[in-house]
Amino acid sequence: MLPPIAPAQAQLNFKVGLRGGGSFANAAGPDAAKRKVRLAYHGGITTQLLLGKYWSVGPEVLYSVKGDNTLQYGPSIGAELSYLEAPLLVRYTRDDAFIEVGPYAAYLLRTRQNDTLMTVALGTAPTYEKLDYGAVLGIGYQDPGGFSLSWRYVAGLADVYPKGFVNPGERVRLRNSVVQFTLGYRFNDFSGLKKIRLNPFKRRAKRNTDATS
Repeated sequence: MLPPIAPAQAQLNFKVGLRGGGSFANAAGPDAAKRKVRLAYHGGITTQLLLGKYWSVGPEVLYSVKGDNTLQYGPSIGAELSYLEAPLLVRYTRDDAFIEVGPYAAYLLRTRQNDTLMTVALGTAPTYEKLDYGAVLGIGYQDPGGFSLSWRYVAGLADVYPKGFVNPGERVRLRNSVVQFTLGYRFNDFSGLKKIRLNPFKRRAKRNTDATS
């Protein structure tokens, strides 16, 4: 005998939006000596899968500029680094204010040296790691009409230079560190998964009732 199964129904809403804004990018890490903040930018597509009243989760796809603005090595990053970035964030919302946290992974698309004369003197531009990853922590306000305003700290956990960049077998411990200020818009009338019935026995019982009547 099977125990009775209570009817269960879940409401899942899928939201899509856009976000973009300014950034303060810099180098971080034990070896960050000569560094200077770079004024940068970011932007892209956001998604949200609403899981109940307060929680949501969603991946994003962003174009994010990082690096620093120094003209000295010292060591430092010494370049503008542009990434295709994919955060995966869990968000808790209460009274339209939210906090979000999660990991990110990024792929380096292009670099631009701050001092082209240094590149000429070295004979080649410095090599940077193609992959970057780290953690994101943010707070913000989500207006029910769709607009949002948020602040994020994006902390890189991977060194930007490959091992052996300066001396064989040694690694320069420099990571990306970015503070982002963002204006976003969420399209509230776009819903993907509306109602999903989690109890297939209820649907089967309803069909049997309709057939007998």
